[in-house]
Amino acid sequence: MINLFDFEGGTRLGAAAVRITPRIVALRERFDAAGAPTIYVNDNFAHWQGHVGDTGDRLP
Repeated sequence: MINLFDFEGGTRLGAAAVRITPRIVALRERFDAAGAPTIYVNDNFAHWQGHVGDTGDRLP
């Protein structure tokens, strides 16, 4: 999840995203162990070249 969460309600949504991250990581590990493909989708409000490094220290 690459997003600055710099919009109205973003702080709350960002905190929820942080809480579910371990479950997402566990799911990814299950896919890797099964040899299943992982598909990444970029839906970052027209910032199609966004990168996790762009978030800097602004992660919740």
